[in-house]
Amino acid sequence: MKRAIMLTGALILLVSGMAAICAEPKRGPVPSFQYPDAGGTFTHPYVMDTELCPMPDIPKPAKGVPYFDACFGTKITRISDRKIDGLKPWGGKANGSLMHPAYPKHNYDNADGSLLLFYGSYGSGKVLYDPKSFKRMRALNTKAVNWNQPVEPRWDAHDPAVLYYHFRPPTALSMYDVRKNTFKVIHDFKKEFPDATTITMAEEGNCSYDSRYFAFQLKAPRRGDKWAPAAVFCYDRVEDRVVGTLRMPIPGFERQGAGNWVGMSPSGKYVLVGTAPVLVYDREFRGRPRKLTHGGGWHCDVGLDDEGREVLFYMGGKTFSPGGRSSGCYAMCDLETGEETVLSKRIGGTTGFHLDCSAVFAPGWGLVSSYHAAPPKQTHWTEYSIHLVELTRRKDPPPRIWRVAHTHVNRGSYTDDPFATFDRFGTKIFFGSNWGVPIKQGGDIDAYQIDLPPNWYEQLMGKEKAERLRKAAEQMVRKQW
Repeated sequence: MKRAIMLTGALILLVSGMAAICAEPKRGPVPSFQYPDAGGTFTHPYVMDTELCPMPDIPKPAKGVPYFDACFGTKITRISDRKIDGLKPWGGKANGSLMHPAYPKHNYDNADGSLLLFYGSYGSGKVLYDPKSFKRMRALNTKAVNWNQPVEPRWDAHDPAVLYYHFRPPTALSMYDVRKNTFKVIHDFKKEFPDATTITMAEEGNCSYDSRYFAFQLKAPRRGDKWAPAAVFCYDRVEDRVVGTLRMPIPGFERQGAGNWVGMSPSGKYVLVGTAPVLVYDREFRGRPRKLTHGGGWHCDVGLDDEGREVLFYMGGKTFSPGGRSSGCYAMCDLETGEETVLSKRIGGTTGFHLDCSAVFAPGWGLVSSYHAAPPKQTHWTEYSIHLVELTRRKDPPPRIWRVAHTHVNRGSYTDDPFATFDRFGTKIFFGSNWGVPIKQGGDIDAYQIDLPPNWYEQLMGKEKAERLRKAAEQMVRKQW
């Protein structure tokens, strides 16, 4: 016990000196959060400014041993380890190993948080981990999935043993029971579309919060192209039927096909087509689509704002924003009205960003992780950054940006990106990090977990509002059949 108290004290000393650099409050008093720690309590202020706080140069942590971000105070633990977990080089013998969330915008934890499913260089490439011990469990069966093929696994919202995917045949939605290690086809869409060659959400789409509705882009041969976009359709898993189909090309979007991705809104009311601009249809594709204020080829995600409205969260641009007002700023657009809300001042810097809104039970916040090659010297607050953006129409005070952690990522290629994503409960963030050495230079990419402060959501939203928003999300998740 005495040793634990000394460790806690050391952590507080480590963090407090760095926090003084970057925690200057600009909107009145800044609240603090606490982590119960062995022998004491670790306390740190929320960092909600954009002052530069350079990423500390620290050794790569050991698997399962938590550390606290020296600037932002959050608790972070490395989940995977090449040697301990038996991981292989990814894509070449000289490369490092891989274990990470493959892309944001969907959950890697199952319905009750008892399992994690990551993408990595072991077995089939779809690998189960124990979220308590961080022990690598097993890979999914290679007869069902293949690590060289995107299968877009999506956990069921209610049954913690079940996930949905598509692989064999590539035109069918299938179901995998990870407890029994069994799998089966649910529906082969060749029944409705005989010429189909494959279905896809292009990795960026998701099903509805209740796992009932799925939107897919259908590909079929056309003019010598075996994989030409042929249609977008919405499938009702409960009634086992296609409820709406949109044939290609879309009038006015003939050169865009079905855009960069397709997916459902959280409620299942809408299908989103990632063209430029993004198009929103009802799930039966009746009437004209609503055009949003964002181009679908740019990173974005769909979630709920702090009023429970369905919104698209993105980095704004000049092309589709009215008057270009959101250019260079974080912004959101209401799916029902098409109204854009600018959420920040111009961000600046030269980094790219991935965005995520998959904290199902903690609505009102978007997650951002930046990616870039390591600069000679850190000069901008968004470098190596994982931060949250408040999704609100409130003007006074303006939407908050909560800076959560540093990534320790040096981007050599796309695979090196951190791809930070929430867990479904809004209590954790998962991300990948090569700890400064790109995978093609031999660096291992490992999965990491940020444990968010236990009561962060109630602290930042207020208890009454937090409860109201959770109930709105629960209404979308629970079975309506």
